[in-house]
Amino acid sequence: MKKIAILVSLSLVLFACNNTKQPDPNALLKEQVESQKTEINPQLPVTNDSTLVVNNEHAIIFMADSLELNEIAEKYGPEALAEAASDISYYAMTASDIIDSLDIETTICDKKYIILIKPDNSLITIERKKVQEGDLVLYKPGKEPLFTFAAGFEKKTAIEYFEIKN
Repeated sequence: MKKIAILVSLSLVLFACNNTKQPDPNALLKEQVESQKTEINPQLPVTNDSTLVVNNEHAIIFMADSLELNEIAEKYGPEALAEAASDISYYAMTASDIIDSLDIETTICDKKYIILIKPDNSLITIERKKVQEGDLVLYKPGKEPLFTFAAGFEKKTAIEYFEIKN
């Protein structure tokens, strides 16, 4: 009797888990990005996996992706990677807290491309790995983006850039 109960239970589990058509949780996001790609610049290689699209007041903090972290670990060793990751995370979170206190949206970004949409729907395309001027970008539509560093970031920089009145 126990064997039959186990066999029936196992069969039910197998049939219940056999649903291969799972909905894509990012489907809406992909459609939004694809529609932006079509309407704004059809030649731009925009994918949800490689591109962050921003059209509002925003702070973007760059982070290394997993491939870059693996390269660092291979080149300098796991101890150096752990120390660097700790420092980077600390400064990124400190800058994020400052910006969040001003009600400015903040995104931690490891994507390859960042696309900033101007009010006239023209684009500023940034390739994250090529940015040398900082690891933090402040963006307000109608203004040029401001590149700075999360380490030592001050609240007054954000207040001045976003023209926040006290």
